[in-house]
Amino acid sequence: MNNLKKILAVAGASALLAVTAAACGAAGNVATCQEALKAFTDFSPKITAAAGDLGGFNEAMAEFGNQLTDLAGKADGDVKGSLTKMAESFKNYKIDASDPAAATAKLPELVSEINAAGQELGAACS
Repeated sequence: MNNLKKILAVAGASALLAVTAAACGAAGNVATCQEALKAFTDFSPKITAAAGDLGGFNEAMAEFGNQLTDLAGKADGDVKGSLTKMAESFKNYKIDASDPAAATAKLPELVSEINAAGQELGAACS
């Protein structure tokens, strides 16, 4: 679980960096881009706090995915698309307590999805 926490922290930080670098652009989506930046900032301590608690981890991931879905509903164009992709990645990743190794094996794919969507969102928000 410690590796899981570290990998997700890196993925979240990468996505946050991409969004931070461009959070003030995208004329019609400025407020949504700023809300996305705040959402990432708020998510980091929540997922860290859930380390070691698989139920809490899964809940934090789903809640964050739902939050991103809500933000996507306020956006349009590429911002909407990026937030939607990211939301699906977070909502679909769950750790099965009976087989945490399988979830760990899927981490590289999750990190890749999050980073790609974060870069798309950063570009869309610029």
